[in-house]
Amino acid sequence: MCVVSLAASAAAAGAFRARLLLFDLDDTLWHTVATLDGAHKAWVEYIKDKGFVDVAERYGDRKTMQPLVEGLKEEWKAGYESDPKPYWDYTVVRKVRAGGVTAYLIRKLLSGSSVKQGLGEEMDKIVEDSFEVWVKHRSNVAWFEDAPDTLLRVRQRWPHLLFGACSNGNVDLDRVPRAEGLFDFTMSAIEAGVSKPEAAIYEKAMAAAGLTPAVTAEETIFIGDDFVNDVYGPGQVGIRTVWLNADGRPRDNVCTFTGKVRAEVDVSEVKEDVVITDIRQLPDALEGMMS
Repeated sequence: MCVVSLAASAAAAGAFRARLLLFDLDDTLWHTVATLDGAHKAWVEYIKDKGFVDVAERYGDRKTMQPLVEGLKEEWKAGYESDPKPYWDYTVVRKVRAGGVTAYLIRKLLSGSSVKQGLGEEMDKIVEDSFEVWVKHRSNVAWFEDAPDTLLRVRQRWPHLLFGACSNGNVDLDRVPRAEGLFDFTMSAIEAGVSKPEAAIYEKAMAAAGLTPAVTAEETIFIGDDFVNDVYGPGQVGIRTVWLNADGRPRDNVCTFTGKVRAEVDVSEVKEDVVITDIRQLPDALEGMMS
């Protein structure tokens, strides 16, 4: 572990007493691609088991479906002022996009010879049930090595700290194996009504902590992997940051998951307080920041 560089970075940041830790989830505590691939595979298998092999083959690769979901999200975001739709809610976005798959299924079957009455209702149920399959497996996350144990060690070392999850993702922590007891509360984009890096989600997360007196940005540390969402965003409201940069990425405005350039964000003068390359380095990083 890079203890020397962590100590140097922490010293530069200056010691202080934190009261709240906010964690990103995807690609901070678990492998997002592996998790989503598993959920998509389960969705495809369900569709295939229902007899729609052609659809399973067409959407068999998650990379075929993902751009459709991302595209709809961007469409909703661009048109939000004239037609408000929850672009921040990945669950709704994916579910609506799945409606497109429903229409495709119906069109395919209507062109065949075995059409039966009530097809639309049947397809709606298949899409609803298949989405529940996807949600279930989305919660079966591929944890980074020792991630849950690392968070438990941090809890033991600093029992006064409150732990919050702050994510744009749609994972249900109540359904995630080994997540029980790791977090005191969550503030997702769905709950906040906005997504990272908008300032309101971090402010709502601090308010959701429910501490008395209310926790301030100066008493909060954000831990995450995406430079825009987890360093730039929290930094804009005065929150200190630990950047998990496992791959040696540059400080830029490129989304770590989609690869999209977020041109509206200027990160040229943004810097994290501490850098780590592995979540297991977090206790040492916090020790340096708060000692």
